[in-house]
Parts: sequence; C-alpha cells; structure tokens
Amino acid sequence: MGFTCAKGLLQWGLSIAGRHRKGGYKKAVGAVARRLAVALWHVHRLAKPFDLSLYHFGKNPRVKDAPASAIGLKPAQAEALPKGLHTAQDVCNAYFGGQLGGVRGVGEATMRAMHEWAKRNLLIEPREPH
Repeated sequence: MGFTCAKGLLQWGLSIAGRHRKGGYKKAVGAVARRLAVALWHVHRLAKPFDLSLYHFGKNPRVKDAPASAIGLKPAQAEALPKGLHTAQDVCNAYFGGQLGGVRGVGEATMRAMHEWAKRNLLIEPREPH
C-alpha cells in the first residue's frame, strides 16, 4: 500500500473514532482491520494488483444548502459547536471528519441528531458513466 492509501485509511479511521465518544478507538480499529482484510481478500480472489481508485476514504456526503441552524439542534448543542461552522455542509464535514468527537458539550444526542439530519438531507450525486 502506498503512502496515499495509508493516509486516506488513517483519516477514515480517525473520523470513525471521532464520531463515537465511547469506544471510538475500538470501533475504528475494527473498521480499519475489516477494510484491509476485505481488500486483501479481493486482491487474492481476483488475482489482480491492488487498485487504490476502487477505494474512497473520507469522502464527506453532500447535504442540501442550508444554514447550520437548519439542523435543528437545541441551543446548548449549537453553542457547543466550534466557531466557523456557518452552513449545514460545514457541520456535516466536521461531523464526518471526526472533529466533533472531543468537543465539550457535543455528546451522543448531538452526534445522533446531526447524523439523522445528514441522512434526511443527503444530496444524491449522479454517478459518472463508465
């Protein structure tokens, strides 16, 4: 595996750990180990070299354009978010990037509310033809 892949895998694992306040490290280790095992299994099964372009690490989903207040967090939850998160996409990027896991005042309820909002407001991007 090249450095680019290892860096992408590291960032992906850190984002998982950052989204879970309790047991995030163990969840991230398990997820990274599983992804590596599946990749190795496919390489062996298909007898083809590893192709990094088939793996997409750390891509943040795109959500509808809205102010951060549209997520519907309680005032105390919204105040706990780091400054500079003005749009819902900013909050979504911080959540999926793992930057909110250690923030004081952002607990499981806040994380769950952000995740549910992101799922409901996901923009489906058209796939590129092959």
